Amino acid sequence: MRRYVQLSALIIALAALVAASSATAATSAPQKKTVDNLTIAIPNAFVNYAVPFVAKSAGIFEKYGLNVTLKEATGANTLNMLVTGDADISLQSTTSPLVLSAQGKRAVSFYVYSRDPGSWLIGGPGVTSLDQLKALGDKCKILGGSPGNQSLGYGYIYRDTKSLGLSGCTVESTPNATTLLARMAANQASAASVPYTTAKLAMDAYGAKILINPNLNGYRAKYKIARYPTGTWFGLADNLSAKRPAIVRFVKAINEASRMTNVNNLNKIAAYLQPYSSFSASDLKSIRNQLQNTIRYIGDGAAMKTLAERKKDKNPVTASPGYISKAVWTTALRQYAKWETPGLDVTAPYASYGQAVDMSYLTAALKPSK
Repeated sequence: MRRYVQLSALIIALAALVAASSATAATSAPQKKTVDNLTIAIPNAFVNYAVPFVAKSAGIFEKYGLNVTLKEATGANTLNMLVTGDADISLQSTTSPLVLSAQGKRAVSFYVYSRDPGSWLIGGPGVTSLDQLKALGDKCKILGGSPGNQSLGYGYIYRDTKSLGLSGCTVESTPNATTLLARMAANQASAASVPYTTAKLAMDAYGAKILINPNLNGYRAKYKIARYPTGTWFGLADNLSAKRPAIVRFVKAINEASRMTNVNNLNKIAAYLQPYSSFSASDLKSIRNQLQNTIRYIGDGAAMKTLAERKKDKNPVTASPGYISKAVWTTALRQYAKWETPGLDVTAPYASYGQAVDMSYLTAALKPSK
């Protein structure tokens, strides 16, 4: 009997040990990470949209538990995709979310992807200097991009800059780069305010001369042009709020990818971009050359603060390349007013900092771990 009791006790002890081991194994088993799906609408095949491709190719989205679909070359349908739910996020001209808000679909900018790069001023056939342009007086005509385009705004900025003496010039919009180049080549305008890609085409087409180069040191100081964002990451406010945990992780990912997107990584970035349909027709050297002319304004270069200012700033949020302060937004609205964006009133409540900008996602993303 005693032996039976001992045997029973042994069996019970073994059973308890097995149960405990099973419980330990269950609790120590690796927990499956939550993976959230997000879709980004990327409007055009331009290298200034490099950051999402870097984040995808380098595995940064995956690192933060995100399955991100990149929809390329969404063009004029981009904003509609946000409204219909076919995309969660886009990155475009900062006036784009304001246009949505003006239509009753409140959208918010939550991270900067591009700061203002300035604009190239090129001469028409035979116009090789600013003095020649100035001498034309009221016969001077400056072409810019389509209404809502930054380059059109710069046409007005250059006209109104007293030191240039171009107050007699008229400024006209053009529907696209093809039309602008055709009019310039046909000598229908004296000058044009354009991005570098269009300036290069004009130089190749009819030997256009550069009258103002925004890449030169001292450009902003010379023409008294403040730093402000021209492109932001944005989405519909309600959709972003409903997916807040995923959006916070998304901001962590793009903040990391933005810091990687800098002048020291041109070859690596070009290699990240090249496999995608937006860039597959170009060789690595061509992509690298395009990046070289835009890298200082995108990614890590998109920061509103200078590098020296950021080094002194101990706050990871305000030192981030994606941060927008209220003062910067006020400056930006003054510039956007010159872009002639149809239906946009920069003085309306929907354009105010509190309604149009939401830095809470960035703040949550960069909050120090306890």
